[in-house]
Amino acid sequence: AGAMPTVNPTVVAANDYDHDGDLDLAVVSPPDRLQVWRNDTAAGTHWLKVVLSQTESPPDGVGAVVQVWAGQQVQERQLQLTPGFGAHTAPVLHFGLGNVASVDQVRVWWPSGKVSLVGNTDADQEIVLSESQAFGNQAAAATDAEIGRAHV
Repeated sequence: AGAMPTVNPTVVAANDYDHDGDLDLAVVSPPDRLQVWRNDTAAGTHWLKVVLSQTESPPDGVGAVVQVWAGQQVQERQLQLTPGFGAHTAPVLHFGLGNVASVDQVRVWWPSGKVSLVGNTDADQEIVLSESQAFGNQAAAATDAEIGRAHV
């Protein structure tokens, strides 16, 4: 891996621009110079991309909270399309899984109060979850009680 160039960016956006499972960076520096920094992560690491399709919540599921349970780790992200001034990212949440090759559970809390649950999913893919197929809060509470975990 080479050294990172020194820049004074005004906008930075992370996305998987080359669709290889790791996040790359698009950087805009004065005077309006665009650079794309490609991330070439070592082989053997796994990932999951979650795309949200909303029907009742704000466009693209903005504000939804997604948890990914894989191995002994739980990762949580909230979908925001504007991570910083002047930046806009794709409505995709990216989860790095390291050497874990499958996901135990994906859970989405939609801004409408509904909850989506998906279990036993292979890594290294993009999944699309739709709010129209989500459950009410009671379903999530029952699942939390069954597996002994709660969303805080």
